[in-house]
Amino acid sequence: MSGVSLPITMADTQPSRLPTALRHAISRPALALGLLFAWILSLPLAGPLLLRAQPPGLGPLSAAEAYTLAHTLTLLTAGLALGRLPTAWATRLGAVTAPLALSLAVLPVTWWAPLLVAVGITSASGVLAVGQALAALPAPARPWSIAAGAFLANLAYMAVLLLHGPVIDRVLVGALALGPLALPWLVTGHDEQLHGQPSVPWHTLLPLLPAVFSVYLVGGLMYALVLPTLGPIGTRLGAIPYLVFLPVAAWIATRGRSRAARLGPGMLGLGYVGWALLNGPLQDILAQTLIVGSYAFLDVTFWTTFADHAARHRRILGLGLGTMTSAIFLGMLLAEPIATLAAGREMNAALLAAAVLLLAAITFPALWPELAMTPGATPPATSGHPQSPAVPQMPPEQPTPSVSAQALPFPPAMLVTLDHAGLTSREVQILELAAQGLSNKEIAHQLGLSLGTVRKHLENSYRKLGARSRVEALNRLAQLRREAEAPTSKLPASRLPGATSQATRSVVPPSVTPQLPAPQEEEHRTEDNT
Repeated sequence: MSGVSLPITMADTQPSRLPTALRHAISRPALALGLLFAWILSLPLAGPLLLRAQPPGLGPLSAAEAYTLAHTLTLLTAGLALGRLPTAWATRLGAVTAPLALSLAVLPVTWWAPLLVAVGITSASGVLAVGQALAALPAPARPWSIAAGAFLANLAYMAVLLLHGPVIDRVLVGALALGPLALPWLVTGHDEQLHGQPSVPWHTLLPLLPAVFSVYLVGGLMYALVLPTLGPIGTRLGAIPYLVFLPVAAWIATRGRSRAARLGPGMLGLGYVGWALLNGPLQDILAQTLIVGSYAFLDVTFWTTFADHAARHRRILGLGLGTMTSAIFLGMLLAEPIATLAAGREMNAALLAAAVLLLAAITFPALWPELAMTPGATPPATSGHPQSPAVPQMPPEQPTPSVSAQALPFPPAMLVTLDHAGLTSREVQILELAAQGLSNKEIAHQLGLSLGTVRKHLENSYRKLGARSRVEALNRLAQLRREAEAPTSKLPASRLPGATSQATRSVVPPSVTPQLPAPQEEEHRTEDNT
């Protein structure tokens, strides 16, 4: 994913710490992403293992171009024709990559090109499976999971650069091929979490796709011109700036997708300006740091944005990831002709590319007002600023209906209200999971707590909210949400039973879209959900 990557939505998210549950949720998708892309970056996508093996091409295409074309067409076909692959199918097809890739370790290189075409198809399914696993994560967890996976993949990539030799290369080809084999164990059971969301026409995200294509194409073509000119300092830096900036990109993306979207092309453009205007070691250091580091922001932002929208836009994963790889494929085809055309005018080419990228950094937020929306909100007509979703206002005396329409992260005003009610961050966290319909046993398993501890926290929450049952407490949360989202609503803490005068504590905002059970389901619940 460094410099060449795959692919982004949703809304600027509120700053939040990642609780233990989110850190656990990150581990499996991050590991799947890292293992799959460790192989993709090191071998078929013009990786060092492929370049050192020098296999013959397939017709007019090189082996890397043949793989990338097959991979791209599969992603685009999945997006246009299928919308979303069932997770079980996608993971199994992705796992087929492993035996095909293992065969490369033992077969002569003359066989590699047609095999890479087949692997391009199967690995695309694996990429979609990973994307669906990321989409099933809570919104604040997605950037961190993507950054962790990219970090792991690029560590493996750097190891492959350092370790080489005829025998070692064959061993590495076989070892990295085992990564896709783990997909069925790492990304399963996400279909339920991706279903039930209202289907939104995918064409509403069309402005995003050409913008992503242009940034990766212009940035990649220009980097192909810059790379041969780097001195020993810039060459030794390699992917280190990318690894350093990954956690920064994840941290910024949790506080606003559009902020990270601006930083990526902005840094890339400034890197080319610095390369064109400076000389000596400073040119190498600045160019390599800004150019390579910028892809950390691009990769994390675009992958996150596509994962954000995947539940509502069924085609966005295939189309988004396919758009990114199509830019990479075209860059492979055009790199040599562009280098010949720009010979002797590299400075002008760098400044032109920088102007395009800096313009993209300015216009990105205006292209996608969705980036500033909260999950589930309707797109604003004229502005990209956050808007609260429209929630029907119901008379207080009417029973609260099934509140899936209100199933959105708690607004800031509601978090303050819950804090004044005396709820601890753990109690709020457990209420979030209960609001999704999880049983006490499932909550205990997810948070690593005992069943008795979960029951105790729920009982304390009920008492503080003045509720007598689970459904009554969740309906009370729904009522608080409506009041907190009302433009002129000011809900004093004194209205809540158990209100205290303690200073406001940090309450972890919900990280997933809660699905509250309808009141009539209460009589069917077992003692476990007390």
